[in-house]
Amino acid sequence: MKALGYLRAPRATAPPARMTPGPGDAGGRSGLTLEEQEQALRLLCGQHGHQLVASFVERPRGGQEGRAFLRLLERLDASPGEYGQVVVADLTLLAPTTKEIARRLLEVEHRGAAVLVASHTVGDPLLVVLRGWAKERERSLRRRRVREGMERRALRGLGLGRPAYGYRLDPGGRFQAVPDEAETVKRIFSLYAQRGLGLRRIVNQLNTDRVPTRSKGAWSVIAVRDLLRNRTYLGTYRRFGIRIPGSLPRLVEPELFQATQERLRAQGQRGRHGPGSRYLLSGLLYCGGCRGRLTAVRRRAGRTGAGAEGYYRCQRRGALPCPQSSYEMKGLEAAVRDELGRLASLDQPAAAPLAPSAGAAQQRALREQVQRLDQCLQRYLDRAAAGSLSPAGVRELSREPLRLRRTLQGQLARLEGKG
Repeated sequence: MKALGYLRAPRATAPPARMTPGPGDAGGRSGLTLEEQEQALRLLCGQHGHQLVASFVERPRGGQEGRAFLRLLERLDASPGEYGQVVVADLTLLAPTTKEIARRLLEVEHRGAAVLVASHTVGDPLLVVLRGWAKERERSLRRRRVREGMERRALRGLGLGRPAYGYRLDPGGRFQAVPDEAETVKRIFSLYAQRGLGLRRIVNQLNTDRVPTRSKGAWSVIAVRDLLRNRTYLGTYRRFGIRIPGSLPRLVEPELFQATQERLRAQGQRGRHGPGSRYLLSGLLYCGGCRGRLTAVRRRAGRTGAGAEGYYRCQRRGALPCPQSSYEMKGLEAAVRDELGRLASLDQPAAAPLAPSAGAAQQRALREQVQRLDQCLQRYLDRAAAGSLSPAGVRELSREPLRLRRTLQGQLARLEGKG
């Protein structure tokens, strides 16, 4: 029997130590190379006496997911009944998501071919996918229940997670002020908004006076700035979009908090738009080690200051362990200039703005119809996951929606081609 192969090129840079879970018992072997997939398909076809006629390789990049699969379906449509099998090394290679795996599996079957999986040669592939869908559905329901429980706690004014500096939770989960920390919060706001001290001077005062942070470490500019921006100190608790005034002790009066925010905004605008910044990347960089913001500094050599060297330094330096607290300015700016020059040399013309047309409205309407059909398939999968619909029932009920979806997708492709 003739067979068609479907392969998926692995991503050039896979996320470290993380792999997308496969559906159910599919094995999650999504890291297979093309050569390994090809070997698995040839071995599978040899074991079952199939002839591997052609293979389609999915190379998803720039939103091009599914192009190879569409070509495979066109091959099946062009020669009905000629190909009895579509072989794939692993179910996780068929599509990026469990729902899309189920849809593609059904698309192939509705054309009279079966999907044969090298990593799962026994049993119904659709049943494997449905088990995976049931697990995903259960995880989703569990996450929803946890979130609803947390929202109920928030509505009652109970704390979730670690409270802000200056507060603690009593045994019942309600906020209490920590006297020493609360005084430090008031002191920081007063030093900044009323006495006009800068962030670094405040940090120096706190560290000189040995005022402890909650982690018993040193204060940093970023810690002080985040504290000054925290609206919790007004006595209003915010979580999950829920705002509950008076749910915790107020540590800062509204007038003082407002004056603080105005000064922070003014200083931020002065830093962004001030005259003649000497530093090319000032305000644009974040540390690759800890994601803290980088600030530009110069280290002078000797008493005369001759030979000053510029660096971009992590603001979290000294407060949190950071594997790389500073970056040499000259080399970093040169690398950015080189990359900008490379991008400019690509000479890609800007796309002309699309004029609104009846075609655009038609495309939008078609996409909405496709989305409704996808929701219909999802309901069938949910019913099967709940045990109220068999795999055979999913196959039968999905036939017409998927046929309509193919028709709509064809119309959409023609309209997009004209555009």
